[in-house]
Amino acid sequence: MNQKNRTRKKSKRLGLSFFVIALPISFVISILILSLVLFFVFKGSYNSWESKFENEHLSTDFIKVNKDDLKDVETAIEKFKKSTKKTDFIEIKASSFINLMGVNINENIPSRIKIKKAYVETRDGFWNIYFKADIKGVTSLWFYFDLNKDSVESTDLYITDFKIGDFSVKDWGGDGLINDINSGIKDAMVLLTQKDFTGRTLKNIELDKENIVIKGEK
Repeated sequence: MNQKNRTRKKSKRLGLSFFVIALPISFVISILILSLVLFFVFKGSYNSWESKFENEHLSTDFIKVNKDDLKDVETAIEKFKKSTKKTDFIEIKASSFINLMGVNINENIPSRIKIKKAYVETRDGFWNIYFKADIKGVTSLWFYFDLNKDSVESTDLYITDFKIGDFSVKDWGGDGLINDINSGIKDAMVLLTQKDFTGRTLKNIELDKENIVIKGEK
C-alpha cells in the first residue's frame, strides 16, 4: 500500500512539473550563491536597482508563487495528456507557467530559500523571467534570466544571460555557467519530448506575449 501511494505521488509530481523548463537544480543553487556574493559586494547599487524596479510596477503586476494556484495548469495538462486527437495543443498563461516554475524551484532547493514572487516581461519568442528569493535570516534579492525560442518548429529553448539586479554573471566569467544551463535545458527537453514520458511526442514550443503554447502528437 505504501509503495502504491509513493508511486501515485511521484506520478502526480511529474505531471505538475511536466512542462517546467528543467533548469538543473545544482546550477540554480550555484547561481543563488553567486548572486548572494554579488549582492553583498554591490549591495548599495543593488538596493538602488531593486527600489527602481519595484517602484516601476504595480503590486498587481507581480506573480505570487503559490502551489495552491496551479489548478488551471493541472487541468490543462491533464486535458492535453488525455486528448484523443492525433495533434493537439496546450496553452498555459505566462503568469501561470512562471508560478509553476517558481513552485518547482521551491520544491528542489534548501528550505531556507523560498521564491515568493515573480514577474515576467513577454514578447514573441522572448521572455524575461524574474524571481525574488527570500533567504531566511539573511536577505532577499531579485534574479532573472531571459528565455528564448527561435521561430522554427522545435522544442529548443535557451537563455543568453542571468542577472542579479543589473549585474550579469557573464561580467564575472559566467559564460560557462550559461552554457551549462543551456545544456541542462537541452537534456531536459530530450526527456520531455519522449513519448513514453508524456504520452505524446512534443513537436513544438512557442513563447508568445500571453502564453506558452506546446504542440504534441500521438
